[in-house]
Amino acid sequence: MSLDTTQPSAARAYDYFPGGHSNFAADREFAEQVKAIAPSVPNMTRLNRNFLRRVVQHCLDQGVRQFLDLGSGIPTAGNTRTRSPRAPTRARPTPTPASRSTRAITPRSCPGSRA
Repeated sequence: MSLDTTQPSAARAYDYFPGGHSNFAADREFAEQVKAIAPSVPNMTRLNRNFLRRVVQHCLDQGVRQFLDLGSGIPTAGNTRTRSPRAPTRARPTPTPASRSTRAITPRSCPGSRA
């Protein structure tokens, strides 16, 4: 599978808003169009990343040492792996690209589900 950098990606545009580097010209152009329609989106992505940082830190404080990171498959700015600089080396995020996670988590695959 080749990467088409001429077509914008929502995940890479999301990376662009908080100042990430995993995006290309088409993604930045798309992100600017989104910002023109919904000016609050860049701030909302930063708020989302700040929330993630607080949640990860809280979990670390409670003794959680492994995280399942359901993501887009690209190293988005402020991802779980980088959220807590004080994270013990034993804390391990397990990244899972969305293409795998969306197939893996369905109502039928959840224990006790009635679906």
